[in-house]
Amino acid sequence: MYKVGDEVRFRDAPGTVDQGPYESAGLRGTVCVVLMTGGPDEGRALAVKVSELEPASVVFAKGDRVRVGRDGDAFIVEAGPYAGHHGPWYALRDRDDKVFPSAGTSPILTLVSRGAMCEHEGVTYDLTARYRDRDGDVWRFERQPDGSVLGAHGSGAITPYSDSLSYAVSVYGPLHKT
Repeated sequence: MYKVGDEVRFRDAPGTVDQGPYESAGLRGTVCVVLMTGGPDEGRALAVKVSELEPASVVFAKGDRVRVGRDGDAFIVEAGPYAGHHGPWYALRDRDDKVFPSAGTSPILTLVSRGAMCEHEGVTYDLTARYRDRDGDVWRFERQPDGSVLGAHGSGAITPYSDSLSYAVSVYGPLHKT
């Protein structure tokens, strides 16, 4: 559920939640008031059903499957994000293994599924595997919704406060796949 201050997209245009969420009898559902920060309604405050909102941005990682637009084909993220004139863009691979940029028309990318691989300092880590550090502790890692990779060793749970992959490598590395 969205809250005041969240950045969102409505009709492929950016906005910020200004009020809500609350139940609206007139719109028959849960709504937020969104201050539009771009697009044809820029500067206007709109009452929008929560079901019509999308998160403003998601960071994708190599190996993630994304969809271009609402009903487009799914592609694999090969690299990125890169800073572009119209916002971040990614190198995408299609089913014919052709790689192309997501930029140009600034399409909206939506996550289909997270990839199981992660690259850090030139080393590719399989997030479905376990890794042994220099002290013999066994680590496991998971990609978080924001695209970061966090891990824990032993039987510890992976939480938003867990160690990042980069921290584990720099403090406990090298990590070896078990």
